[in-house]
Amino acid sequence: MTKGEWLTFFFLPFFTSNTVGKENLFTQSEMDRFEKHGFHKKAEQAKMVKAMGGLFWVIVGFIILFILASQ
Repeated sequence: MTKGEWLTFFFLPFFTSNTVGKENLFTQSEMDRFEKHGFHKKAEQAKMVKAMGGLFWVIVGFIILFILASQ
């Protein structure tokens, strides 16, 4: 995966795009594209990075809650 793809999957693992009349997950459409065009290694890497990104946001949430609770 390129750095741009990696960053997209890491920081935006579940945000939606703003396509008209359609709520489609950007990262899911990229995953579908990888599978459709036979980029199996990229698809596996994307799944791993997406999971790491989800964990990142959970940790950020806990840090924010901790900071707010300690005030």
